[in-house]
Amino acid sequence: MDTQRINKPLKGRKIKLMKPLRSLPQFLTGFAFAVSFWPAAFAAPATTADYQAVPPFVAENSGKPNVIIALDISGSMKAVAYRDTGAGSWTSGLHDDFKPATSYFGYFESIKKYRYDASLGFFVEAASGDWDGNFLNWMAMRRMDIVRQVLVGGKVRDRAGEALGGNTYYVVQGQNEPYDYTFRKAYSGGSAYTPFADNQEFIMDTGMIKPVTANGAFAVPLDSNIEVGRVSMDWQ
Repeated sequence: MDTQRINKPLKGRKIKLMKPLRSLPQFLTGFAFAVSFWPAAFAAPATTADYQAVPPFVAENSGKPNVIIALDISGSMKAVAYRDTGAGSWTSGLHDDFKPATSYFGYFESIKKYRYDASLGFFVEAASGDWDGNFLNWMAMRRMDIVRQVLVGGKVRDRAGEALGGNTYYVVQGQNEPYDYTFRKAYSGGSAYTPFADNQEFIMDTGMIKPVTANGAFAVPLDSNIEVGRVSMDWQ
């Protein structure tokens, strides 16, 4: 190896350096200028056909955007909404864990009073009513009732309204389907929230509230229908 050639001093040799790059702002300006003159064919906006929601071989026309909610409508949705976990089986155990300070959601308004109108066959709002709306929600609601109330305001018997007793009502019906299980409710201070004595036991059965008498018979059953108020809408 010729070490003398490798270590030959650079003295007297001319070194040609590359020209420095333009400043960054100038470079970016030039790049933007070039892009602005890019052929129009490459900048054409995408069409819906490029991102078709439904393949052409499935349907010729696709519908408008939509949301589908698949609800669980199995037997578990018929269970009691507010369950006393200490009661054991929700179908046979006695649920007696009502908490007055808790607001229970349901068909009834928690802060209002109701009375049961036997002639109409359902509950109506009444300032002097002896049924507490919050207690009724705790006592009577099933899981399916809660879902219906959240999504559509409940299962209305007639969406056109019903003329009853000179008034128009929109009657909401509680869950009442074949093979609904029954459940039991009671509260030590129930007389403050119902027209019945403390510790009165109620059975929810076939869409009705059935107070149980001392000998195990049913007192006057209360129908499943619940009046939720007259509906008025202002579209202005």
